Amino acid sequence: MLKRETKDDYLSILSSNRNHKVMEKTLKIVSKIENLRKVEKLVDELSCEHNISADIYGNILIAALEAANNAILHGNKLDENKYVNIA
Repeated sequence: MLKRETKDDYLSILSSNRNHKVMEKTLKIVSKIENLRKVEKLVDELSCEHNISADIYGNILIAALEAANNAILHGNKLDENKYVNIA
């Protein structure tokens, strides 16, 4: 299943495997600082789905935002022609 949020980013959700229910969410965003909100939204959704405690949620959120921010700023140099993939 693929859910398009804008023409430049997407959230995909894969659920498969006959014996095990597997769910994987990935997010692809354009290298813009304002897209960090989409990363936060993804962490929020995953935290709710998996009943993650507030302490662990905070750690995951900080790590995910820091990694995405570093990719946007340092890796892609704010080049909006480049993407950050989060899986």
